[in-house]
Amino acid sequence: MITFDTGVLIALERRDKTTWDRFRRLREHGVRILVPASCESEWWRGSPAHAAIRLAIRPFIAPLTDPIACAAGEAIGSIGRVARRVTATVTIDAQVMATAALSGCRAVLTSDPGDLQLFERHFRSVTIAPL
Repeated sequence: MITFDTGVLIALERRDKTTWDRFRRLREHGVRILVPASCESEWWRGSPAHAAIRLAIRPFIAPLTDPIACAAGEAIGSIGRVARRVTATVTIDAQVMATAALSGCRAVLTSDPGDLQLFERHFRSVTIAPL
């Protein structure tokens, strides 16, 4: 199982061949893919290009549940002063890691490993995999 962050959706939108190839291989090998709903909302703009990609990822959207929201909030609290301000981006990154951890997912595929590394200590079971 693998969780995609928003950067993966952006790479798919930009028709990045490597990302599309990886997506196809994961599906061919039966790997369960998760896309946190918060990533979908961060990325979605309603354009025709987005609509085509949304059809491809729709079966993999993981809703933001109360346990995920609470785990993300606890993770944000655990980083203390590392994040001077809790921005929407920090919140979504915490939700991505919480979605992965609470779903039993061992890896998050991301275009921005540095952002997610803030939460590595809180979600020790999740590996951050660069795109």
